Amino acid sequence: MLKQIVLPIGFSVIISLLVGCDAKTPNCSSEETQTLVQQIALRELAKLPQDNLDSLQIRLNAIRTQSHDTAQDSYTCAAELTYTRFERLFSKNITYTVQMIDNKQQFYVQVYGL
Repeated sequence: MLKQIVLPIGFSVIISLLVGCDAKTPNCSSEETQTLVQQIALRELAKLPQDNLDSLQIRLNAIRTQSHDTAQDSYTCAAELTYTRFERLFSKNITYTVQMIDNKQQFYVQVYGL
């Protein structure tokens, strides 16, 4: 029961450095964005009892751009997160946002629905 309550409300935030000089926000399916979403999910899911990072395998499927705010250059995204834990396959729908921070050298990813 606790797992059913904690997982839907759990979310996490991570900031990462962009490589290169391009000041555009990475889109929903960019490699940088996918890597960060997977790292956030891994961190959140590994917080559950009896889990460790070695027992989790995470993938993003059916990545969709729900909106792109051109004025702010930010994205709202959705995807199916599938993960294997102790040889059992789980799947859940998540949403996430991607936006550039003010210094235009880093981007911010926030994940909902873990």
